[in-house]
Amino acid sequence: MAYCIDKAIEKQREKALKEIFFEHRSVSQVARRYGRPRRLQGATFRLSSLKWLVPTLSSAPKVHPNALDERLVAHIIETKLELGRSNYVVWLTLQNENLEVSFSSVRRIVRRYKLQRVRLYGKKYWAKHNPRRPKAESPGDLVEVDTVFLMNHFGGKHLYITNIIDVNTRLAYSRIGYSYSQTSTANAVLAAQKEFGFSFKMVQCDNGREFGQRFKDILAKHRIPIRHTRVRQPNDNAHIERFNRTMREESIGPYTARTLPEVTKSIQEYLIYYNYARIHTTLRMAPMQMLQRR
Repeated sequence: MAYCIDKAIEKQREKALKEIFFEHRSVSQVARRYGRPRRLQGATFRLSSLKWLVPTLSSAPKVHPNALDERLVAHIIETKLELGRSNYVVWLTLQNENLEVSFSSVRRIVRRYKLQRVRLYGKKYWAKHNPRRPKAESPGDLVEVDTVFLMNHFGGKHLYITNIIDVNTRLAYSRIGYSYSQTSTANAVLAAQKEFGFSFKMVQCDNGREFGQRFKDILAKHRIPIRHTRVRQPNDNAHIERFNRTMREESIGPYTARTLPEVTKSIQEYLIYYNYARIHTTLRMAPMQMLQRR
């Protein structure tokens, strides 16, 4: 049968051999159904010694002409264990020792011998430690937060915009500055809660550095729990991501040499239009009208 790493193929080989020897089917009949089975070559065939489950052998070559020397591999492993630093630091250390080895080779060896610390950011970790995503049935049930980075291409200062949106009503709030931190991001969330006029029951954010432990502690003092989106899954924060795009297209545009007061005034004027006048296709009304219906 054709080469395949799927374990189900090995069971199919077992069924093919049993049909030949127990049901007395011809090889051509079995081949049309399963593919041609193979058995171990031997001087004398014995049914009792036949291995029914035929494993798939790897097609990878046993040796490679560019394989690293075993002593060099052992030295890389020893250096990694001794330093306990990143793969890049290990590679720089080897370069200082005048050892010709590429960074990709160091990384491959570290991964092969499982010397790298694995960050617990997988699906099982989030399913166990992350709060469940609530349904946005009323204002404040789920609030999404994200940071937008605006680069100044003319050598000036860059801008950071912290955007907050309530999933139920689509009310939006923004805070602009030349820098951002966990404290400033948490204060922006608290300012949005005061601006909207209702309490936040759950805040959802991505895994950026502005949403770390300090951000969590500040919101915990105000009894606001947070949950993180899955890694590399921006669709989990679809509402805030769509708001970021809408703001860029309808308000900010290409950020050039405008000052912070100019950009702040422009965004504040746009938020008034967005919250009070702009009709959402999903809501069929403006966010403030949605809030007043509650």
